[in-house]
Amino acid sequence: MSDEETMIYIPTELHGRLERLARSNGSSIRELILDALTNLTASVPAQAVADEYSDAERDEVAARLASLGYIDE
Repeated sequence: MSDEETMIYIPTELHGRLERLARSNGSSIRELILDALTNLTASVPAQAVADEYSDAERDEVAARLASLGYIDE
């Protein structure tokens, strides 16, 4: 995990409920929220890597594959 952090704002009422929950679990609000968000995001698939090839490069590869008989252009 990165050392960089950012601040988020939550309603005061929710903070109070989280504080009571954290206290009953023997943890801090920060630990409680990080665990919850980590578990939540673990079920979300990672985004696909962006395509690094230009249209011209894709066209060149397609033309080469077609000239070799691998695909119909």
